[in-house]
Amino acid sequence: MKLKLSVVSLNSCNGCISTLVSLDVFLNLVKSAELVYFPFIEDSYPTTIKEDEELEYSDITLVEGCVTQKDEEELLKKLRKSSKKIIALGACAMFGGIESLSHSSRKEPISKIIEIDGGIPGCPPPENVLGTSIISLLEGRALPKANRNLCAVCDLRPALEKFKTIRVDKIQPEQFPNTCFLDENVLCLGPVTREGCDAKCIKMGLPCEGCMGPPEGLDYTANVINFLSTLELSDKLKKYEGVIFRLYRPRT
Repeated sequence: MKLKLSVVSLNSCNGCISTLVSLDVFLNLVKSAELVYFPFIEDSYPTTIKEDEELEYSDITLVEGCVTQKDEEELLKKLRKSSKKIIALGACAMFGGIESLSHSSRKEPISKIIEIDGGIPGCPPPENVLGTSIISLLEGRALPKANRNLCAVCDLRPALEKFKTIRVDKIQPEQFPNTCFLDENVLCLGPVTREGCDAKCIKMGLPCEGCMGPPEGLDYTANVINFLSTLELSDKLKKYEGVIFRLYRPRT
């Protein structure tokens, strides 16, 4: 019997679902599962769920995007009742996402509304992490975890001097780095971010912004605060909310 699968998008850019459908393993997913609800790829699915409508059972429901409205909150509660497993797909669903920078409305991870059974991090999730996670879900195995931070696999890491007071006064580098971003006074969240993305941003000359979330079992916000307390931040960066809220909204 095929697994029943639903893929739902809340407030998002659809980047996570776009990455999903572009995977080589996506055809295996379509063949191995019965699609209960997936409006992104099929026009016959309704784009909205009526208030009194009961949802069909799904073994696995992937949810992309953060919660910004009351109707999204109600939809999540319905999905929780009709789904055996709910998996947060991407940084928005897991942590609140890039919209956390805005103060105009609520932006919350889905775990603040319902209990979830796991998450696939990233903005969007890296192909290797997403593909491995999808295969694990289809085979009934646990989602892959990462216990190391990004620094553990970063090519620039050996250049950073140990036990050095680090001053940080920039968000972006002035030129392509040859040494650790922190050594160049550029804020990089690699020390508090899990590995798994192959350090793609760093290889493109950009510091890590933390979209993969923390290593397994750690709290991102607490880690970031502790990490920042070890740095000598410029006055400008001390006032920049994006240091913490770029992709996450701390839970209260």
